[in-house]
Amino acid sequence: MITLRTKWFDDEIMKAIQIPRQPQRPTNDDNTDEDTNNDEYTGATGATGAEQLIIVGAGYDTRGFRLTLPDTFRVIEIDQPDVQALKIKKLVTIAKTDDKVLSRIMKTTNTKNNNIVQFIGIDFINKGNDDSMISDKLLSSNVFDKNKVTVVILEGVTQYIPKSSTADTLQQLHTILPANSILLISYVPQDTYDDPNKLCGGGSGGGSSSGGGSSSRSTSCVNKINLLLKSTNLFAGAPWITGWKTPTDFGFFLKELGYQLQSVSTVDMLNEKYLKPLNRHIKKEEMTPIEQYAVAIVVK
Repeated sequence: MITLRTKWFDDEIMKAIQIPRQPQRPTNDDNTDEDTNNDEYTGATGATGAEQLIIVGAGYDTRGFRLTLPDTFRVIEIDQPDVQALKIKKLVTIAKTDDKVLSRIMKTTNTKNNNIVQFIGIDFINKGNDDSMISDKLLSSNVFDKNKVTVVILEGVTQYIPKSSTADTLQQLHTILPANSILLISYVPQDTYDDPNKLCGGGSGGGSSSGGGSSSRSTSCVNKINLLLKSTNLFAGAPWITGWKTPTDFGFFLKELGYQLQSVSTVDMLNEKYLKPLNRHIKKEEMTPIEQYAVAIVVK
């Protein structure tokens, strides 16, 4: 799942840079495009592609160092200061033998314009501290340009925090992002917690209408989901707590914050898109379809 998710985010970033985006054609009743795999976005006259990327809760994300980005493209990472300090320390070590990483963390003769990745520390824990305001930190920095179309990433974040925290972050960003900026965000269906059997194709409440084989596959899938939920609590110390009922539910959540949902992709869809053509298709019983991936745009 992580590999598919990473590929999806990478592709969406590059498309946002290359293709101007405007709201897509009307969506269906699920608030998702009927042809999600089409991945085409309609540009408006005079619109420009994204020129900067903000990674919220970046952790050890390496996109700013490994993707081939335009010379004028800027990457801004936001995370806890202590996390960033450890990451930078490791990057400095890697840069000793990797010229590309070196050129992205400090000015060299090969550094081009804005290619140095910028780090902005935010104290997400002490929410009462004014320094924890994402919008204020970005505006007061000399690295964020509020006039440039921006891609914002929240990858693998929303399940760990209350909906109110996600809403607060998105509201702050909305106040400083220009129209047509792109939000790439992952979220967890509520059935992951309430009825994982539905996600695994076994029907609500654990029933299956497809015979013993399907029932066995569904049970295997459910067991994997339950094990994952337990492991995030026991080993990571950060339990998953938040989910959304349907893509429509998630779309309404975003709409109230000033974002228009464009499309939602599932793990199964990414499996078909990326792995099936390579003859590496993941079998249904081996999948854990516990995340969905959404594209939305900023509406002003």
